[in-house]
Amino acid sequence: MPDNDPKPPARPFFRKLALAAAIVCFLFAVVFAATPIPLKNKWFTVKICVIVGLVMLTIGMTGHWPGPKR
Repeated sequence: MPDNDPKPPARPFFRKLALAAAIVCFLFAVVFAATPIPLKNKWFTVKICVIVGLVMLTIGMTGHWPGPKR
């Protein structure tokens, strides 16, 4: 690891936890989008679930948020 890297990557346990959280968020987004009942702020909730899922997916795949600079 370079000395100029201020943040080490996430530990393997937390990377797996972030991947699991991403899967749950994406499933919630699908459930909210497929719900036939008109929910208040339905699409806002779907967007939030997708955004959080993408953040968790990035952390789980790279160990950093935002992704490491190249």
